[in-house]
Amino acid sequence: MLNVGFAEQIIDWHNAHKDVRLQVFWDKQDAPKELPVDETLTFHRLDSTTFLNYMADCEAYASTGGFESICEALYLQKPVMMIPAHIEQECNAFDAAISGAGIAASEFNLSNLLEFVPSYMPNTMFN
Repeated sequence: MLNVGFAEQIIDWHNAHKDVRLQVFWDKQDAPKELPVDETLTFHRLDSTTFLNYMADCEAYASTGGFESICEALYLQKPVMMIPAHIEQECNAFDAAISGAGIAASEFNLSNLLEFVPSYMPNTMFN
């Protein structure tokens, strides 16, 4: 997640699913580097090294659909859910979905991503 405006959707979903650990990256400039909400939800200011370390260890990835992070997820064979914020991201989400990399959505309902994970088949052509 890049856009701060999506934080409410993440928090709402998290409040109903406290057992799912979430590491969320956002562009909120005045936020601390790391903002733990509780034991299973932490917001992080954007930092490429920290982001890639968490991406390497995650089960799945949700994003607005920026090109670079979707490519990183494909390379690391992580299933993705994309919630596009503008037309370029809609195109990225469409391409990723038809390639089998993930699903597109209109909101951060992470239950949809978790339902997709068992059927995800990594495409080794991206490595």
